[in-house]
Amino acid sequence: MGKESGFTGLTFVTLGNKYLHLVKNILEENINQGQDAMSSYDHNSTSEEIHESTKWFYHTIIVPMLFNFYHGLELTIKGFLVRLPDYNLSTTHQMTVLLNDFKKNYQDQTSISEILEKYIIVDRMPLYLKTWFLENEFAIDDYHNFFGYPFDKNLKNYVDYSRLKYDLDKDARGIDLSKSMLEDVNIFLSETTRVFNSSEELT
Repeated sequence: MGKESGFTGLTFVTLGNKYLHLVKNILEENINQGQDAMSSYDHNSTSEEIHESTKWFYHTIIVPMLFNFYHGLELTIKGFLVRLPDYNLSTTHQMTVLLNDFKKNYQDQTSISEILEKYIIVDRMPLYLKTWFLENEFAIDDYHNFFGYPFDKNLKNYVDYSRLKYDLDKDARGIDLSKSMLEDVNIFLSETTRVFNSSEELT
């Protein structure tokens, strides 16, 4: 591992960590405030009051939060891969390719791989996410598009975020997703930092 690849990898991982720390903070606030589809009042509420009471609800935060989450995962995986000798780092956002490359080159890092698989492989996703992905027939490799823009590239097809934003499914609660993601983000940050900083564990 050359000095240049080590610096490049560190730069990727450091920025990835910042995105994931932002996600961690958002999830903590969402859990602390409680996750409801909407708020009710016993008086005529002001717009400021509504904004304050719902600022951490899914209909406000979940789409940009998920974009930051997946971008943080992408940058972190790329940080690991770019340290490998002769690895040709792609500029695309193909999470499935990055996952496979990570698993192939870091076979001992099962705890990291399991978290990546949980959010990259649709069939293994938490039900709240899985249902939305399947209903919209989205592939995770396109996350930069459907979490970054409300329409497709031709501005014809609108991305329907309703199921993500409004916690209405009794079998898949948003608060459960938040708690699961927060636990996974904490483990992911801890494990990736430990492994990245331990040169003897890099394969």
